[in-house]
Amino acid sequence: MAEQRQILRHDSKNEAARQTLGLISVELGNRILDFDGLGRKRDVALWTEVIRKDLPDTLWRTTQLAKSDGRAAAALGLFYSEGILAARDSVKGCAQYARAAQSGHTGATYQLALCNAKSDPALARRLLERAAEKVIPQRRN
Repeated sequence: MAEQRQILRHDSKNEAARQTLGLISVELGNRILDFDGLGRKRDVALWTEVIRKDLPDTLWRTTQLAKSDGRAAAALGLFYSEGILAARDSVKGCAQYARAAQSGHTGATYQLALCNAKSDPALARRLLERAAEKVIPQRRN
């Protein structure tokens, strides 16, 4: 991150550096989703703070990446759901989780199940089962 920030200090319009920072933001967002699924609250807090402190200007880039990348859509869902880089908006967050879940993203599928837990418990259960199947493959005899 420091190297990309240094590049931007000298050339504020360097698209490659901006793209790299956006990709780092997506990667850290996905790391947070993984840690959240494992109940690792300290790691979630640590990486959330890194994004807020070191990547506050990456929301637009993440939004652009999310148009064609399930991992970016999952990260964007997290950013909206938790108010990390944007105002907290669970509707937008759940919509991004749905996009990412369609691409097969396990963490987003889990989060989408949580989004639907109260309004559609049957759907939430199916989503949890789908996410679990990806994490714990069925034994084959």
